[in-house]
Amino acid sequence: MGVQHLTAIRSVRSDRSTNESAHRSDTALSLAWVESDVDVAGKPIVRRLSASALAASPPVRTSDTRIRRATSLIDSPHDRAAADHPLVADRARGSRVVRRVLSGPDPVPAFAAGGNRSLLYGQHHYRQVTQARLTPQDAALAGPQPYHTIDDYNGAIGINGLMTANQAAAGLFAVREALADPANWAAHIPGANAATIAASPELGLWIQKLSQNAASIGLEDLGDRAKVGRFGSRQRAGKKRINSNDRLTKNLGDPAAGHAANVNATQINEWLAPGKTFAQAVVAAAALPAARLAAINQFVYKAFFRRTSKLGIDFAIVDLGAQIHFNKAGPVNYHSPDALLNAPRADGLLLNDLNVDQSSNRSITVSELRHIKKRQATGQIGAGQVSFYNEY
Repeated sequence: MGVQHLTAIRSVRSDRSTNESAHRSDTALSLAWVESDVDVAGKPIVRRLSASALAASPPVRTSDTRIRRATSLIDSPHDRAAADHPLVADRARGSRVVRRVLSGPDPVPAFAAGGNRSLLYGQHHYRQVTQARLTPQDAALAGPQPYHTIDDYNGAIGINGLMTANQAAAGLFAVREALADPANWAAHIPGANAATIAASPELGLWIQKLSQNAASIGLEDLGDRAKVGRFGSRQRAGKKRINSNDRLTKNLGDPAAGHAANVNATQINEWLAPGKTFAQAVVAAAALPAARLAAINQFVYKAFFRRTSKLGIDFAIVDLGAQIHFNKAGPVNYHSPDALLNAPRADGLLLNDLNVDQSSNRSITVSELRHIKKRQATGQIGAGQVSFYNEY
C-alpha cells in the first residue's frame, strides 16, 4: 500500500526596512495535493488529477507577500519542519518573494567528495537550480570539473554547438560521419576538441555508447527508403515510422510556429535518407525553401536530442555504474493561461505527462521520464538506480 506525501510550499518576503541585521519573513503555507504514492518497490505512482484536485494546486506568486489562493494552512510540526528545511529558506535573503521546495533525496551531497559519475535529469530550468548549488561545491574539488548532465557530455564532445535548432538538419550528417569513425571523432565534429576528449575516460565512453547506437542516434531508421507493406499500400519504411507514435507532431515543436504546414513525413524521410556527406548536406540545406528547412531543422533537433537524452540514462546506469537523479518539478501545463497550472510545483512533470496531450510538441523530459518507467517495468532499471526529487 502506498504512502501519500504532502509537500509544503513556502512564500517568503524579506524585509530589511526596519532592521538591517535581521530579516522578517511573512510565511503562508498551503497543501500541495500531489497524489504521488510510492509502491512497495519505491516507484512513484501518480494519478490523474481531478478538476477539484487541480484547483487545490499550490498557489502562484502574487503581488501580495502572502499566498492569496491558499487552500489550507499547515501548522503541524512535520509540515513546519518541511517548510523550514534550510534548502527551502536559503534563498530568502535579498529576494522579495521566494518559492522554493526540495523534497525527496537531495542529490548535491552525493557529489561532495568527487568521483560520483551520476547524472542529473529533469526540465532544464529546474535542473539548473540544483546545478547552481553544485557549482561552488565542484569548484572546491581538485582536478577537472565533473560532468553532471548529458548536456555536459554532449557539449564537451562538440554536439551541442553543431546540433542547434537552426542547423540540425545538416549537422546530423556530420554526426553520422563521426559515429562511423569514433576514434577520430573530433575530426568530424566542428568545435570538438581532441585533447579534451582524450583527457576524459567518461567522454570516450559516451562516444563509444553513441557509436554503438549509431543507427538510432543518426536517425537512420527515419531515413529508411525501403518499401514495406502489402501491394497497393506500400510506403517507405522511414516515412511509416515518422508517421507512427505521433513522431512527426511531437518533434515539430510548438504548433504556433507553424512547422506542420511546411513539411511532411515524405520530405523528412527524403532528407534523412543515407548517401549525403556533411558537406553535401550543407549545400542541399541551402537550396531548400526557408520554411521547409526550418521545419526539418526543428524535427531533427528534437528527435536527435530525444534519443541522446534517453540513451544517456542507460549510459549512466549501465556504462558508468552510476545513478540518475531526476527532478520531477515543473508546471502541470506551461502552455495554460491559468496561473495555477503554468507555475512550477512538485511532481509537475509527472502530472503534465498524465493530464496534458502528449501527441504534439512533447517535451524531451517527458520522454526521458517515460523511458525510465518502461525500463523499470521490464527490470532493466532496478531499485536505487533512479532517485526522484523535486527542486524549483
